Amino acid sequence: MYDSLADQQIGEGKGVKSFSFGASAFGGQHLAIGDFSGELRIHDLEKDKVFYRVKAHKEIINSVDGVGGMDIGYGAPEILTGSRDGSVKLWDPRQNTPVRHRANKGPGSRTQDCRGRNQT
Repeated sequence: MYDSLADQQIGEGKGVKSFSFGASAFGGQHLAIGDFSGELRIHDLEKDKVFYRVKAHKEIINSVDGVGGMDIGYGAPEILTGSRDGSVKLWDPRQNTPVRHRANKGPGSRTQDCRGRNQT
């Protein structure tokens, strides 16, 4: 698969940690990917290209999930990411900044790793 935004083949340079087809509207084929460098990408598998890319986190993205939004009146497409940098962010792929951002600080302001369900 080719990433036209980066002008390179998918998988070159960065490892993939988490992905989800939740970025797809019903019947669509969009794959949201979080990688080791903290980048979030959405691939349109039907058109074989990346149509959204953002530096989402400072560190590895541990978890990605989303809801594609069905149609007008059914809500916006949203993607949720969690990272080793201690933050959880809500993304709307129509924007390049997070809609919501939550930093997870532990006791003594120590950063807590944010992971998805069933991850250790």
